[in-house]
Amino acid sequence: MDASACNQIFTKENNKLAFKRDADLHAGGLIVQGKQITGTFQKCTIKSLHDDGQNVRLIAACSDGIAISDVTFDVKLSGENTITLSSKEPVSVETPYVRCSM
Repeated sequence: MDASACNQIFTKENNKLAFKRDADLHAGGLIVQGKQITGTFQKCTIKSLHDDGQNVRLIAACSDGIAISDVTFDVKLSGENTITLSSKEPVSVETPYVRCSM
């Protein structure tokens, strides 16, 4: 949510972006590489994308290490380096993210 926290959340290991050990203490984040989305607690694989021009709806198979479930997200560009990720199920949630330059 805050670009000044990027260095507390992300690091590069073997020339790849990774989370620092305590990234979840600083609100966590997302790493998107191809069809893979990795969060501090989940790993997802994008199954489908639908771009309606202003929003992108994606369905992803997500695992928390115990169970795998399909999750639907809406992604909206809300600024030059800002997106808002929203989900309606199981509860309605909107989370803003700032792109970190690494």
